[in-house]
Amino acid sequence: MGLLDLIRRAPRPPKRLLGVGMGAGLLGAVFLGLRYFFRRPAAQRIPDAISPAVFKTRVCQTSGGQIVYHESTGGSGGGPTLLFLHGIGVGASSYEWSKVYPEFAGRHRVLALDWIGFGESERPAQPLSAERQARALADFIQRVCQDGRPLVALASGQGCGLAVLLAAHHPELLDRLFLLAPTGRPDATYSLHLASRLTNLSRVVYRYWLAREKPIRTWLERVAFARPNRVTEEMVKVLAASAQQARAEVAIHHWLRGGLNVPLTERLPEVKQPVTVLWPERTPGPLPPAAQQFAALHRRTRVLGLDEAGALAALEVPEQVISILEEELRPELRVLGKAS
Repeated sequence: MGLLDLIRRAPRPPKRLLGVGMGAGLLGAVFLGLRYFFRRPAAQRIPDAISPAVFKTRVCQTSGGQIVYHESTGGSGGGPTLLFLHGIGVGASSYEWSKVYPEFAGRHRVLALDWIGFGESERPAQPLSAERQARALADFIQRVCQDGRPLVALASGQGCGLAVLLAAHHPELLDRLFLLAPTGRPDATYSLHLASRLTNLSRVVYRYWLAREKPIRTWLERVAFARPNRVTEEMVKVLAASAQQARAEVAIHHWLRGGLNVPLTERLPEVKQPVTVLWPERTPGPLPPAAQQFAALHRRTRVLGLDEAGALAALEVPEQVISILEEELRPELRVLGKAS
């Protein structure tokens, strides 16, 4: 009897078992496909580009956790200490200001920190809040700036709301505020409100989509920048590496749920210090009515426009930002609202 005859006479498995086997194989293939699709981005070391080489990276313990900050190592030129505060969002860190603040290291002591929950700072498991962030920032200033001189804060995005909250609570710590693209809450188009209400869903969306390089690049090109061709590979990699740090999604979850919101229209009138607003505009021209309405909230506020710039203007058009700040920080320049 030949081999073919043996195969023909061998008992065949029931059709039901064949169906089960094929179904199991199909489920296995689907599982492997989903596993590949939902593969968590590997945590990356944050590139050295997050801070210029001439700055020292230090750590300060505060009531909210450890804050990592970068400090200029050069001598001070006698100007006030400058504190740069980044905005809030996926991959946010002090890198946002890294193309701007080195220009002032020769004439000022410069500090650029990562908010708790972001960048290289501690990422606590407990909920974040605007009040806790402002309290931690006050601790940081009191411990790092022990000369007692009030400093100048330069904030962007939702970091502006936190800086305004600090100025309202501790007017003695700040001499002046610069607010770049100020806001007190997440952009509605970016906040994913549905996901923010469902803890597990929001973390899945964050880990397997928002924290990857491709969506970060898309967001930079379509939302954060006025001109997509200004987005660089370095920017994408630094933001993605920061976004993929352990427990990074915890801060984003609480941010999207409103934990870091500050009602700017209510808090800004409480600020006693002079305020300069840098208002990014995607097309050159007169400032929109919204900018003038914002200035009307505070009698010592003035608004300066940034041409062809998006929300991350400090990364997109650093030369414009530097030029305005240099002019505004000239010691002989009379600050709006101060007695001569």
